[in-house]
Parts: sequence; C-alpha cells; structure tokens
Amino acid sequence: MDIRALYSFLKVIEKKNFSEASEELNMTQPTLSQQISKLEDELGVRLINRTTRSFAITDAGREFEKYARSITALFEEATDSLIQYRNVSTRQLRIGVVPTLGRIHLTKYVLSFGQKEMGLEIELVEDFSENLYKALERNKVDVIIANRIPFKEKHHVSIEQYSLFQGRMVAVCGPEHRFSGEKTVTLEECAEEPIIRLSSHSSVFIIIDRLFKKLRLRQKVICSCETTSNMISLVDANYGISFLSDRIAKNYATDKTCIVKITPKIHADMVVCARNDRKDEDIISKFITHMQAVVKTEDP
Repeated sequence: MDIRALYSFLKVIEKKNFSEASEELNMTQPTLSQQISKLEDELGVRLINRTTRSFAITDAGREFEKYARSITALFEEATDSLIQYRNVSTRQLRIGVVPTLGRIHLTKYVLSFGQKEMGLEIELVEDFSENLYKALERNKVDVIIANRIPFKEKHHVSIEQYSLFQGRMVAVCGPEHRFSGEKTVTLEECAEEPIIRLSSHSSVFIIIDRLFKKLRLRQKVICSCETTSNMISLVDANYGISFLSDRIAKNYATDKTCIVKITPKIHADMVVCARNDRKDEDIISKFITHMQAVVKTEDP
C-alpha cells in the first residue's frame, strides 16, 4: 500500500471534492482518481461514492479513515525519529524558499552563505509558503525562508520562526482604477471591487482570505493566478485589484501599478524557520544567524 495514497484519501475526505483536493496535492484530477481507485481495489471495498454531481463517503470509508490517520501519523513519527541517525556533519543544506525570493534580493544572501561555508552543498526547493511549512515538518527541507502565516491549527512538529523583516499588506491596482489616487483603503472597500487573487497555497491568499471571512465579507474573484507577474499584468490592465506584501509589491510593480496601503494595518512578515528539534544543529544555526545579520543591512 502506497503511503501517498493514504495522504490523498485523507485530503479528498477533508475537501469533499476531488478537484480541490487534486489542486492542493499538486496533481491532476484523473491521477488522484486513479490513486483512490487503486487503493479501493487493494482493500476490496468502496471508500467513496462519487459521480459528476455527488460525493459521499461510504461506511467503509469512514472506518478506514481512522486507520489512515493512525498510519500516516505513525509514518511521520517514524520519519521524525530517524533524524538522530542522519549524518548531520554531511555538508548539505536543503533550503525551502518562496518563488519571490529573487525579487526581494535575498537569493544572493542565501548563496553567499554557501560560499562562506567551504564545502557546503546547498539545495534550493521553491514552493509557496504553506507548502514549505509542511515540507519542513516532514524533514523534506532543513530550513525555510517564507512568509509568516497565522495558522489556526497547531503544527505536528514545533517550528521556530525568526524574523527577517516586517511588512504590511497593500492593495495593488491599475492607473485608471478609483483606488489609484488614494493613500489608504479598507478591506470593506476592496470587497466592492473585482479581485484577482494569487494561488490558494500562497501566504497572501491565506491571510487575506481569513480576514475576509472574519469580517464576513465576500470576495468578487474574477481570476486566480499562479504567478505574481501574471497577476500584476492583469492589475495593470485595470481588470481588477489584488493584494501583496508591500516589499513584494515594490519589486514587482511596473510604471503603471499603483500601490495603496490597507487600513487597519495587516502584517506581512518574512521569516526564516527551522524545526525546534533541529534549530541548534551547527549548520542550521549558522544559516539562521547569517540571514538575520545580512538582512539587517538591507533597506526595507
């Protein structure tokens, strides 16, 4: 039995929708369906009844869900326990980074650490912040540079966050938009506008989405973009507004892009993170210290 199939099954149960689950798992919907079908064939029972119009978990599916959660939790516990057998002296460091790292001029500091530490091999893993936190929990990476996300749930593994720089959320719009001449706007005002949002895995999406729900506001989403560059192009063409951290907005803005502060202030901070049980490892500790020191020299 493939452990990945169990994670896929649990994600489908969580989302109650194959399309949303496949998006979060970064796989196509047909691939996900095949994976669940193969799992059902192995078990000899139907776990989920699905048609083009309905979705329902079977009694067998409910029963198996308990075991799937126990198995995946035990698998993660076993993976975590093997850290002590790893050769931490091997000169390798896997760093998870957000796609915008280069635009905010942090890539050079990551690479300069590798040059300073002779013989160190650095592997960069690029992904959205939410996925990077998950990768860190599962020891897929050793340390991450990501946006701080106000997670509701507790992490399976304790994660230590070290601030690199503080920022705030801003609205971005085109030159002909009614916000273009404003210094500040509220989320209530933003809710009246067509919104071009970033991927659901991005920290911007998570932060803004939770605030809209908290304020019981409805977003008029007209488009979802996987890249900040595409989103800015649509904003510049006056198709709608979007949201970014102020630092990212400044580095992606064109001569057409208008940046407007959101009030009250919404924090958008960049952090470097490590698992609490590994933060004192020599190479990880040195990297955290290095990044905090060099970023202080940056003009935010």
